[in-house]
Amino acid sequence: CDSTKNHGTVIKKKPSDDKGGISKKISRVHLKDVKLTIDDQQKHKLFKFSIINFKGRINQKIGGWEGNVKTLTQVDFFAFNLKRGSFLKGKLLDLDLDMKYTDKTGLLAIPMQEIMINKDDLIIGGNLNFSSDNTDYLIEILAPSILFKDAKSLLSSHIISKLQPYDVKKPLEVHAYLSGKFKQGGDPLIKVNFKANDNILSTRGETITDCSFTGIYTNEWKKGLPRKDPNSLIAFYNLKGNFYEIPFTADSIQISDLRDPVFTGKFKAGFQLEKLNNIFGGNTFQFTAGTADLNLVYKAPFNQLDTGRRYIYGTVNVKEGAAAYNPRNLLFKDIKMLMNFKGEDLFLENLKVKSGTTSLAMEAVLKNFSNFYYTDPQKILIDWKVKSPNVNLNEFLAFLGKRKQGSNPKGKRFTGNLDKMLEQASMVMEIEVDRLIYKNFQGKDLRSN
Repeated sequence: CDSTKNHGTVIKKKPSDDKGGISKKISRVHLKDVKLTIDDQQKHKLFKFSIINFKGRINQKIGGWEGNVKTLTQVDFFAFNLKRGSFLKGKLLDLDLDMKYTDKTGLLAIPMQEIMINKDDLIIGGNLNFSSDNTDYLIEILAPSILFKDAKSLLSSHIISKLQPYDVKKPLEVHAYLSGKFKQGGDPLIKVNFKANDNILSTRGETITDCSFTGIYTNEWKKGLPRKDPNSLIAFYNLKGNFYEIPFTADSIQISDLRDPVFTGKFKAGFQLEKLNNIFGGNTFQFTAGTADLNLVYKAPFNQLDTGRRYIYGTVNVKEGAAAYNPRNLLFKDIKMLMNFKGEDLFLENLKVKSGTTSLAMEAVLKNFSNFYYTDPQKILIDWKVKSPNVNLNEFLAFLGKRKQGSNPKGKRFTGNLDKMLEQASMVMEIEVDRLIYKNFQGKDLRSN
């Protein structure tokens, strides 16, 4: 059945005969236990319904008609493109809809009205154009409060697979739009807006609590390009939350190109350094004082196992820090540092720290840091410049012994690569020390490479 041509006498205007008679009009329709299939193989569209009960009423008006549909129907298949799967598959529709058809424009208008899909209350409406020169359609669905798993199940299997890495625990507000042309094949334009307040967002084994955001999914990120995975986008805006009890904000987070997903995020956070203990778990560093201000842009493959290039831009500013470095049983205080990320490279600037009677002023460059840290941290080369008015080597004898290992399942995702880097990375050091002490030995003006 081509729905743009064979509308029957319900939609298609039929002129009166030459004798002045009036053509018959359908005013009521009642269906019970009916299977309805619309199979357009040429355009790869398939719609199948199991109608449990259907009552339709039509009131003829000058220039068109007004009608009402009450039905309890199961959606067996609802596919605008068979390759992309079915929307609403297996869902039970319980609806009571008013609608209006205009002969002149060929437009069937369905105002926004409440319906029930399975046990979820939704609001649905739209415009379906059946004129000969315009076959546009727009379907709009609003869910004021719906669980993410239930909202996801309304979409096609292809879209569901792309949303699989995500979970949102509490209900969302969801507003979805589907638009396209009846006469054309291919995918409709899909746009889904969603909003969360004080929620819990999980992805890739990590959780963000106290989470609020607005977001969007679309299969046409760049207008005019095919509505396929490479042109699809999932984005979060004005995101606020707590990550391992660290409060942060993100102006925007985007996962683009859902065939080979690329993650881009802009993050800001200000927090006490002790909050990092929730991540490190006391295995590497145990922070006891200090603050950090973070302002970063991060771009990388969404899949952490992907070896594609990673880029970080921005700074992390650490002040008045104090920490224990547990693998060597060393205590550090008065830590000050600016971590300056410039794409693939990391610059440690104005790094100052005290340990015992030793004070150090350092700078470092870690070339290709953002890529090696995630893929092969032992390949990192750290170029150090170290200056000090006084170094007491007796306070650093722990470096002569074996480095202590520990287990930290909670923060292993973050600290595993850090441990590898600190233990195995190569270092080039340029040292300037005014006074050096080791047991009874004292030296002055040490210069070393």
